[in-house]
Amino acid sequence: MRGVTADLNKDNILTIRMIFDNKLLDEEEEEMQIANTEVVADFFNDFKDIYLDLLIVSESISIYEKKGNLGWFYLRKEY
Repeated sequence: MRGVTADLNKDNILTIRMIFDNKLLDEEEEEMQIANTEVVADFFNDFKDIYLDLLIVSESISIYEKKGNLGWFYLRKEY
């Protein structure tokens, strides 16, 4: 995992973006979906909807500009 960020739009829709450097194994993707389900369960009254966006971005490409408007929740030490 290279980073975790999030965007909240004007319609109160939250998109959590998790960025990885390699394709996830099926088990890893399932774990990310479970984590998202837990977030939804905790915050379902606070947002109109919550989405999970899993991105694969090669290590050779900077992800810093992919920061959501809520900032970085996790950013791997590569900058």
